[in-house]
Amino acid sequence: MDPKPVCYLAITGPLGTAESRTWNSEDVVCRSSGKSAYAAAIHEDLSSYRSGGNFSFMLVYNNLKMEPLNYGPYNITLLPYTPTAEGPRIDKNLDYTNFTIQATVRDASASMEDSSPQGRLIISHPQKDDMVYTSLDPEISGDKVVFKWTAEDEPALFNRSEVDLSKIAPFSARLEYTNERWDFSSRSSNVTFNVVEEIPKLSSPSIPENVYVSSGEASNQEMSGIVSFSKGPGDLEVSLTGPSMDYRSREEGTPLGGNKYQYKWQVQFDDSHVNNNYSLSLSFLHDQLEGGRYDFDDRNIKVSPVSVTFLDSGVDAPVGQWNDSYTYSAKIDSTVPVKVQLQVYDPCSSDWIEKQTREASVGMATTLNWTLRPFAYECTESGTKYRFKAIFAGEEIASSRAYDGPILLGAKPLLASFTPEGDPLMVYVSEEEGLSSRISATVEYGAGQGQALMRLDGPDRTQEEEGIGIPLGANRYRYDWTVPFEWSDAGKSFNLSIIYSHPSLNEKLTLAQKTIRVLPVSIVFGEAYASPDKGRWNESFVYTLAMNSSVNTSLTLEVYNPCSHTWVQRASAKAPAGESTINLSASPFKSQCLDAEGENASFRFKAAFAGVVFESDVYYGPMITGEEARLKTEPAETEKGEAKDHAFNDSTVTVMGNVSPEIGVIQAWDEKDPLHALTYTVQLQNWSSSQVPWIELSVRAPGPNQPWKIVGEKKRFDPSTGSVSWTLKPFWETPFLGRGEYRFIIDGAETKEFLGPDIIAVLSNAGDSLNGKIHNFEVTVNSSENLTVCLVGGDSRLPENIKSWKTISQCQDYRNASGEQAYKWQIPETQAPPYYDFDIERNEEPLP
Repeated sequence: MDPKPVCYLAITGPLGTAESRTWNSEDVVCRSSGKSAYAAAIHEDLSSYRSGGNFSFMLVYNNLKMEPLNYGPYNITLLPYTPTAEGPRIDKNLDYTNFTIQATVRDASASMEDSSPQGRLIISHPQKDDMVYTSLDPEISGDKVVFKWTAEDEPALFNRSEVDLSKIAPFSARLEYTNERWDFSSRSSNVTFNVVEEIPKLSSPSIPENVYVSSGEASNQEMSGIVSFSKGPGDLEVSLTGPSMDYRSREEGTPLGGNKYQYKWQVQFDDSHVNNNYSLSLSFLHDQLEGGRYDFDDRNIKVSPVSVTFLDSGVDAPVGQWNDSYTYSAKIDSTVPVKVQLQVYDPCSSDWIEKQTREASVGMATTLNWTLRPFAYECTESGTKYRFKAIFAGEEIASSRAYDGPILLGAKPLLASFTPEGDPLMVYVSEEEGLSSRISATVEYGAGQGQALMRLDGPDRTQEEEGIGIPLGANRYRYDWTVPFEWSDAGKSFNLSIIYSHPSLNEKLTLAQKTIRVLPVSIVFGEAYASPDKGRWNESFVYTLAMNSSVNTSLTLEVYNPCSHTWVQRASAKAPAGESTINLSASPFKSQCLDAEGENASFRFKAAFAGVVFESDVYYGPMITGEEARLKTEPAETEKGEAKDHAFNDSTVTVMGNVSPEIGVIQAWDEKDPLHALTYTVQLQNWSSSQVPWIELSVRAPGPNQPWKIVGEKKRFDPSTGSVSWTLKPFWETPFLGRGEYRFIIDGAETKEFLGPDIIAVLSNAGDSLNGKIHNFEVTVNSSENLTVCLVGGDSRLPENIKSWKTISQCQDYRNASGEQAYKWQIPETQAPPYYDFDIERNEEPLP
């Protein structure tokens, strides 16, 4: 094309500033780059904008035959040009015969084309003119520019005369940096130093930066260093200071030849030094040194505990062949550098086989991997395991638990359990309502969770549904289904199948095949009445019901209490299949209700079978009279459930309840030791009957709609003591803060409610894990008061035999209403109790 097209940039910037302007770069002739394409390289110098800024530009193409074409805008950001010079690194006492001075500059443009960095070392002294030494050949790495001067430089930077000047006043040095390409200069801060003729040199120091101490043990650290000094041997003064440490010694040197002398010393560290830093000072003593000594630079030593915790593990393939390659992984926290060994369990030989070892450095959540073929021969057993051992200083200090996997192919999924049990499965439906039958299957398979399909086939019905797998641990997974049946299904049979699939299986497996029979349930309530037709609220009446049932069922009598506005169960009995007349004896009310007096009571019946509940109409009677009633109770039952005469019928009996201690603590786990147990006692004063009743204890947590539950065993009343007691921990499954309630059931009759105990603390999440030789005890506390929480140890390994408790380590404070707080104790294995628990003490005084 002639004339040739040109390109240029239309640039604007710095944007958003008062200095912003727009200008064009020089035209550049575009060169052909294909049939109808052109290319151009455009350069524009922006080095004058050393403060940086934001710029935009348009690319303009002009072929001089048509209107120019504009492309853009495009945006760029220039960073500020701010090189910085650091102070020179110079020994405080510089030996003019052997030294290196190093100065560093940070300059982002140093490595760019046409850059010309230059460093000038300015050395000053009050009695001498400034000495200037220029370096034009620095080491450049990225934005880092390093200038060096040594004793070998020509001309020499120092000579013997500077040693005498240094005795009058110290020297100072600074770096002046220039980069002519960018017309920039920078100056570092001054560094002072002395020039000496010869100073001792410390070499090959064997001084650890980190010392590791195991709990309950001491660590003896051998340390050494070599001092070079041409004027003969001297002594080495050693000082190590820090928390619980003030070590000092003076060591004589061992000649090594060549004016070198070796010094050795030993320092002991123990538990008292853990997690502290210490300062090691070394001074060379010699009469030819100024002041008779030379102090080497101090060194720091950190003392850390030996602690290794295995966090997680995995194997890349959960299933495979015995001769496949597997990658095992372990994630650990370690305060020390350790060797970690993989061990694989061979199920055929029942041996743990040691495999490769990996190095783990100090750190958190370090991941290590092993890739290998772990098995030397085919094993018909499928379940393999693996674990890890941590080794430090030649000793095993920690181990992981044993993990399952991989599963060797050949083992099939196992149906571990199936509910409901039996075959055929019986399902009952009524005309009034259908029924949803719950099906549950637990599958054990080492290859992991698969898909379980429930299939139901029957007359005019086919249903398929995938089960939701719930991991249960130990390679077990539970699958649940709900299958509805209606009255129209009564009399029919269905085939139920559980079909299992998994990527590791070549085909689907049928794990279960059952038959479900749907049977009708029909319960018809007939006439009912109470006799006699009137009486007092606590007198016994006979309630008679005519009924017809297709199945054996349980029947309950309920009486409406107009004072509490609730239906209350008053009696129960078994009802046989077929037509029958049922008689139940009961008093209408447990306590006097004035609203019921002068009125006919209301009662009804309920029958239940296989989860289906049938309810009768409401019947009326007897008439409740208003005369003063005597103390009566429910008909007593023998231990076998047979009816007998009233045992609890003395009008002068007074029921008294007591719980001890009145202030209680709940452990939210099933703990067998006696700590925090509650003793409930019932006393029957003025008991005169010759018959001995059965008594049960019932408790409930505070709050609306909290259910009563019977706890402990049913006990016989002891007439000789007039009381019965239960010692137990009734609330571990339903922890709470507040005041509980309790009552007693005497031959089926419920007493009044008693208040107590006041629960002021809940302990949960108790645990003990062994890390090396350290036990880590922990517990979570929630309370409504200020407390002191203590780790305690029992005097026996059997919780039932513990007679006394001893506080272990330091107790810790809990602040009122601070919610759930976790507490931890680290106890050496040698000091751990045979059995542990947690106790609390109330703090009457407010915590600071």
